[in-house]
Amino acid sequence: MSSEDIILQFMQDQNRPFNVQNVTDHMQRHGIKKPTVQKALDELASKGRLVVKDYNKTKIYHSSQAELDVPSPEELQETALRTQQLQQEITEEKQVVAVLEKEVSLLMRCLTDEQITQRIQALQEECASLEAKLKPMRGTTNLVSKDDLQKTEKLFTKNFTEYRKRKRMFRSVWDTLLESSEKKPSALEDEVGVENDASSGVDGDQMQKVFDNIARSNKVNGTGLANKVARRS
Repeated sequence: MSSEDIILQFMQDQNRPFNVQNVTDHMQRHGIKKPTVQKALDELASKGRLVVKDYNKTKIYHSSQAELDVPSPEELQETALRTQQLQQEITEEKQVVAVLEKEVSLLMRCLTDEQITQRIQALQEECASLEAKLKPMRGTTNLVSKDDLQKTEKLFTKNFTEYRKRKRMFRSVWDTLLESSEKKPSALEDEVGVENDASSGVDGDQMQKVFDNIARSNKVNGTGLANKVARRS
């Protein structure tokens, strides 16, 4: 196959405009150099196999449309139907792919067999540990009665309410002392001999949580002391 035939075949297959350099780039794999490409293009143009136009001193070549096979109306209709059929198949395939991608996403979030085994082992160890803690509790007979529990809650509520009251009173006096003193709070505490919650081992936040739990329990079961105090606070 001659260089001219190769170039003509390329131009007809592509059926779009090219300049000499464009064609030369595509002819590199055939080992056809630019001078040969230029000569072949001009020769094909002179034979009417290609159409050449001059744009700003640059020659643009494209295949002669007269040599192209023009499909009949029946062929065009058949092509349109086939195109429509292929588009429908593409739509259906995309739907299948979407379902598969969703399934893959769900599977990726699932634990592997090894991970499930490890999780079961961890839960079994946790259950064994909790069971060991519950065992001595189940064996004891010294259970707190409901009356004793209510008495304890009332006593705690009363004492905690008094604790908060006295703490507010102290804070009022203490703030006044701090305003009239140039010393730092820690230094003044050491000098006066103040015992705060931290130094006394008192967890005010934890006691507040217990108080709130009692108040919620009283609200559910009926009006209690903690509930009354909580509404007044």
